[in-house]
Amino acid sequence: MLNLNRIIHTKNLKTDLILGDILLPLDQRNGFTNTKSPIIPVYFYRYIGINKNSDEYYNDLYKLDKLLSNLNNQYLKFISNIPIPSNIDLVKKTNNLWHNLEPFTEKKKVFLLSTLKLIKAFPTFSNELLQNSIEKAFADIFDLYCLNAKNLNTTIIKNFTLKLIIWINNFIPNLFDGISYDQADKHPTYNPKIIYYGEIKNHEIYFLILLSKIGCDVLYINSNSACEKEFSNICNSNFSSNMFELETKSPLKEFPKKEILSLSRTETVAYKASAEIQELIYNEDDGLYKPWQFENYKVHPLTLKTTSDELKIIWNEEARFRDGFKIKNNVVYIPNMFAKISGVPEDLNSYWEDLSNLYLTPNTKLISQIPFTKINYVKNDLYKLVYLIDQNGHLKKEALVKNEFYKFSHLKTALQNTILNKMEELFELPVLIRKNDNELKIKIIMTILNLDKDILELLLHFDFPFKIPKLIIYTNDENIFSDEDSIVLAFLNLLGFDILIVTPTGYNNIENKIIEKYYDIHKLETINLNLELPNLNTINKKSSSIWSKFFKK
Repeated sequence: MLNLNRIIHTKNLKTDLILGDILLPLDQRNGFTNTKSPIIPVYFYRYIGINKNSDEYYNDLYKLDKLLSNLNNQYLKFISNIPIPSNIDLVKKTNNLWHNLEPFTEKKKVFLLSTLKLIKAFPTFSNELLQNSIEKAFADIFDLYCLNAKNLNTTIIKNFTLKLIIWINNFIPNLFDGISYDQADKHPTYNPKIIYYGEIKNHEIYFLILLSKIGCDVLYINSNSACEKEFSNICNSNFSSNMFELETKSPLKEFPKKEILSLSRTETVAYKASAEIQELIYNEDDGLYKPWQFENYKVHPLTLKTTSDELKIIWNEEARFRDGFKIKNNVVYIPNMFAKISGVPEDLNSYWEDLSNLYLTPNTKLISQIPFTKINYVKNDLYKLVYLIDQNGHLKKEALVKNEFYKFSHLKTALQNTILNKMEELFELPVLIRKNDNELKIKIIMTILNLDKDILELLLHFDFPFKIPKLIIYTNDENIFSDEDSIVLAFLNLLGFDILIVTPTGYNNIENKIIEKYYDIHKLETINLNLELPNLNTINKKSSSIWSKFFKK
């Protein structure tokens, strides 16, 4: 039987400065007592994510590793796995144990734990405190494993038990060699430190918990968050680890072997103060934004369903002042408009005056003939893009960026990512009436890569919360939009553009290409089959023209 009056108790501490506080000796930690059953305040943290300044992040890890290395045997570092050394002696000791567990039941747990102690599967210490603590911690972790695991059988139990006992025998004796808590309040005494960096497996997490239970500081580090769910599920309220989450996530890189000197930069006090003030003033919720604050965010259109009168009132409003605008979870939701004006009113003067007002809004492009997309490629070019679509019909974005037809490398990285994301959405969303097969997807790729320069410039100036780019298309003949036209319109709508199609003839055009639920149609009193577009820059505007009723249904 274990002497529970002579056992290590651990107290899990929290901190906002884990990379610094992990270095504190025990006498400087809140809650430390050096009685016969000492209380050891420990840090058990998952350090997830990476700083915006990656050089600073890796330098911090390098410096921490260097400082902890001064503890010699009391410091262990694992990189993406805990090695399992061969231990023939332990395998032989336990060889006759496993068949007695068949079939494994709850009652067999007590038999297993007592037998492991009897055959001396655990390392032997002259220090009763450490001996009892290891055996108690193993029993607790074994119970936790059985509680969490599904479909337990003897093979699974054998695999888990052997692995943990091998690790205990291989690592713990050196970690605790020479450690005594009796004089910790008189001179600096450090508990063992464990760093685990990178991807981690289920059994390795349990071993880290065990190390924490016997008084080790444990720091699990991963710049990504792939293992976070499994880690959280295992580390429940009774065997808790804390998480320190950094600003961003990044693919895992090699653990730093040296300090990055040439690229390292130090922020001045004034810069830090300015950054803190800007963070307070310019946030997602208050409506006060600095230029290009959200350029790395995703954009999602909330296409408004408006009345005809609302359209011209809202037309010149910035995105942030429109109903429905919000920024949440790194997504900017833009209330945009996509509408068609079919026919003309009786008063043509007001028709032209109001169309002129809409056209003269900043960031507006007028197209006066359809189809409007210039074809700068031949069918042969399309065949070269087949490999950019995977077997599931998804876009291979990395391959596209390296393709000979890719023309956006000069654009800001954030804008390139936005374009690629929207191209990918066009693959998935049923916006176009035409069947969304691989042939259309290839045409989507080539069409977006050949965007008209004027349209691309509108996109370049689009700072999401502010002025929304606009496209007005005037068509007075029997032509309909081409496939390429419809791709461009659907693409711009997904980006949050305002799009207005003006058709005095009342003919179908957009109706033949894009599913009607994605846009409004406002029908006016009559039609005109021969209405030429005047120069909208020279229209004589009357003071009341902006309130004219040419958009009335």
